[in-house]
Amino acid sequence: MAQSPQCGFIGLGIMGGRMATRLATAGVALTVWNRSSAKTAVLEAHGARAATSAADLAHSANIICLCLSDAAAVEAVVFGPQGLVEGLTHGGLIVDFSSIAPGSTRAFAQRLHDGYGATWLDAPVTGGPLAAERGTLAILCGGETADVVRVEFLLAHVASKFTHFGSVGAGQAAKLCNQILAGSAMLACVESIALAERLGLDPKLFSVAIEAGFASSPLTRLLLPRIAARTFDPPVGTTAMMLKDLSNVLESAGEVGADLPLTEAAAQVYARAVEMHLASREPSALIECYPPGNRRSSSM
Repeated sequence: MAQSPQCGFIGLGIMGGRMATRLATAGVALTVWNRSSAKTAVLEAHGARAATSAADLAHSANIICLCLSDAAAVEAVVFGPQGLVEGLTHGGLIVDFSSIAPGSTRAFAQRLHDGYGATWLDAPVTGGPLAAERGTLAILCGGETADVVRVEFLLAHVASKFTHFGSVGAGQAAKLCNQILAGSAMLACVESIALAERLGLDPKLFSVAIEAGFASSPLTRLLLPRIAARTFDPPVGTTAMMLKDLSNVLESAGEVGADLPLTEAAAQVYARAVEMHLASREPSALIECYPPGNRRSSSM
């Protein structure tokens, strides 16, 4: 007889916290753990159980979701001391919502399968914190079809769009391509406002004026007003995370001989911003790297 789904969630940050909350409020049997334990209290209030470690969580969950910062964090949580593998049962499934390099994903999946008889889905997300809160994320997935079927009930609570690209690592490859668009577009938003101000335009008026134009998109409609008003809360990711993603893009591009000059230039800007101690700020805050122009006050 098949095991009933018992779910775990590790990584309660900007995205993961919102996703886990949706699962808990939907009535999913959920156990949570976070390296910073203070973040589990919100989930406990919604009926989730707080585990004492990743290993403890694995004892009570056969489907375990991760939403962590990078490959090093994923490896530590899964394979490190008191990691998931210390409590994971044969036939368990890890669903990794983190954004990491495809090569790391494939290596982790193979290690998990060979050593512990468990399987891996890479399922990085895109859409931002608001989509995570509303359950309208897009998920880019790699893994076996049977494992995808196992988690369809779960993904329905957090995403409105789900695409299975192929074997393990394919979802992360798709996320790299997505981050070229997102990372470059965020910088384009910053530079358009920076120039508008230097030219003496009202940046808030400019952000509204282009909403019906060809350059408008959900990303520009979200970010341009934030940049114009210098309001970056709640944050839409961090500069350090975008630099990590673009670095993974360039590494993967090098492996297949792809030349990406625009992405290289964008990564250099993010790297300079990190050097300027903007690592924890959202990418829109890079406007602070640009000399101010003749900013006009807006009556809007």
